[in-house]
Amino acid sequence: MNKNALISRRKVLGLGVALAGLCAGCAVLPDAGSAESAARSGAASASASTGAEEKAPRTEPNSVHLRDNPELYTVYDDSGVVTMYLTVSRGNDSENTNHSWAQINHYSAYDYAAMGVPRYQVNALLQMGDENGPLPGELGYGVEATNATVQIRGQTSSRNAQKNYKIELKKNKGSWRGQRTIALNKHMGEGLRFRNKMAYDLIKGIDQMMGLRTQFVHLYVKDLTDSDTGAFVDYGLYTQVEQLNKTALKAHGLDSTGQLYKINSFEFHRNEDIIRLTTDPAYDQTAFERLMEIKGNSDHSKLIEMLDVLNDESSSMDEEVFARYFDPENIAYWMAFQLLTGNTDTQSRNVYLYLHGKNGCKEEAERFAATACEAGWQVLAIDLPEHGARKNSPEQLLPWVVVPELQTVYARMKPVWAHIRLYGVSIGAWLAMQALQGDAPEQTLLVSPVVDMEALITNMMQYAHVTEEQLQRAGEIPTDLGETLSWPYLCWVREHPLHWHGRTQVLYGDRDALTSRTLIERFRQESGAHLTIMEGGEHWFHTPVQMAVLQTWEETNV
Repeated sequence: MNKNALISRRKVLGLGVALAGLCAGCAVLPDAGSAESAARSGAASASASTGAEEKAPRTEPNSVHLRDNPELYTVYDDSGVVTMYLTVSRGNDSENTNHSWAQINHYSAYDYAAMGVPRYQVNALLQMGDENGPLPGELGYGVEATNATVQIRGQTSSRNAQKNYKIELKKNKGSWRGQRTIALNKHMGEGLRFRNKMAYDLIKGIDQMMGLRTQFVHLYVKDLTDSDTGAFVDYGLYTQVEQLNKTALKAHGLDSTGQLYKINSFEFHRNEDIIRLTTDPAYDQTAFERLMEIKGNSDHSKLIEMLDVLNDESSSMDEEVFARYFDPENIAYWMAFQLLTGNTDTQSRNVYLYLHGKNGCKEEAERFAATACEAGWQVLAIDLPEHGARKNSPEQLLPWVVVPELQTVYARMKPVWAHIRLYGVSIGAWLAMQALQGDAPEQTLLVSPVVDMEALITNMMQYAHVTEEQLQRAGEIPTDLGETLSWPYLCWVREHPLHWHGRTQVLYGDRDALTSRTLIERFRQESGAHLTIMEGGEHWFHTPVQMAVLQTWEETNV
């Protein structure tokens, strides 16, 4: 099997198994043990009634399918709206709860990542009731001491003005509908606010999929973190979604001691240096959970066995092998459901926008994609006008054509991917910076970038012995360099100065014939970019030594 085929089958699995039929973002490694045991028990009962010695037929693992517990959804009426009252207060430093409610609602997940600290929490008293207040017999009624902690939840959504919350009921402080972890989602980006609940309600009617219990919630919050008094403030409508954990596995009829993983940055690569048994002296749980959070049994032997087979290029991924490790029926239904409902949140959240240089094409991105995919990033590459598949298109490689195109592409990418980065080469880098300087990606990699187009044009004019007056009169003048000087192009460049800021890595060869050392150093100072200089490197990185430097630089910064 070739590498491209292997990547293809990984991608299919990434779409289908990443959630194992559950929209909560976890994967369950199926175990036929419980089903096989049940089959044997049923046969034994039949045998006892007839007096015959009868053996149950062996249940093959491939015949066992994931099935939900339908009775679970009949215990409570989830068709209406429940009312929750949340009183928040400061705790202590040792439990990370000595914070204000304002702090909880100020910082996003990205802020915490930048600060290198866990998400702040506050103590809370959670009470259930109706629109008139907490009700007798319900959780928290008549209680004065705190029974929970609260923190924000979500990644991209944590940047919204209205936050999502994770309420964790403390041990021995009760539960709500058998759940101690209560996730409340605001869905600010979804105007209707009911699509998530509707999706789970639809899943309940599909036998081949696993669902989660959901409930509309009207939330009131009283803030005591900065004063001893306060009133309940109406926080509006939320959707509560059951958290997929050991408790949920048991409730849904699955093995509570089974392996359960929440996908963070995982593409079904083997990752031998990270995905190890816990008994391995080199095992690093922190590194492991950057890929997948462990929500169940920490015995990773099943996971490793599956990944070994999946990444064995000498083996064929036939139906028998596939069904040994995955539930094809569940995957097929899961994929169909996501496609039919237009769900993009289950796709990879990380992507690079790749822009080639002059005389390049989008296929050049394949080399970089091999590195990026290993690090959990997808790569989206496009052909610039007059290049690749667009060589015969009417569009020209002109900034007033390309810049709006790139802005449109970037705008369409933002709702799909949570984390967007940029990889630009030569003039592709300059065009990308022109297009995105008002909304820079979270990180940018630039190889031999053109950073001062006006200087490049005027240098070409000097080489061709063309004055500004001559160029203005003629409009366009061909040169011996194979480039055509353009007065409208020069005017556009002067009218659109480049002001680039943002987290940027630059790889530059000190023998670059298009951009001088002085210009690249000035760009570094003005933009705050980190500059890596290859001594003896050229504008076009193509020799074995240059390519080795490029590869190392990419692996370091991706």
